[in-house]
Amino acid sequence: MTREQANEAFVRSFQRRVGIGEDGWAGVETDTALDRILPPPPVKESCLTDLAAFFASVRSSFGPLKTPQVEGFEAILKAMTGWPLSWQAYGLATAWHETGEKMQPVREAHWLSEAWRKENLRYWPHYGRGYVQITWLKNYEWLDGASAAAGLTKPGEILADLDLAMRPDIAALALRLGLE
Repeated sequence: MTREQANEAFVRSFQRRVGIGEDGWAGVETDTALDRILPPPPVKESCLTDLAAFFASVRSSFGPLKTPQVEGFEAILKAMTGWPLSWQAYGLATAWHETGEKMQPVREAHWLSEAWRKENLRYWPHYGRGYVQITWLKNYEWLDGASAAAGLTKPGEILADLDLAMRPDIAALALRLGLE
């Protein structure tokens, strides 16, 4: 048996034991099942401790930063305290891309009107907001519970005011928990 065949047999055996589709491929469903049984990675203090050096590095790569960009970086870094450096980098890169380099929470299709979103987005009013564009009612319900558990809001507060997902601390929480 080749190494590839042995790996596939192992994955199929695992998939069978946890009751998911047995295809021998370690995809999203298999990864999710592994996450349920494996301990989380160890949390370190904070891997990014020298903010001055961090911002100097960012500026050397991307040029001057506006105050809102710096504030966005800081809100996200605060939410990701304890993450390994590579995870922090991935979270920041995701926000950089998703916000069009603004590093501030944005609305989906922010260049268009609310009337356009209402007419064209089938999941209106639960369209994308934040650093990572949280969408759909079930995800707003999830964020509402997570935000209340973190002490950022009261239960039901986000569902009553979806624009709270635009608040930097809440948007950063959604980014962190979504990436986790």
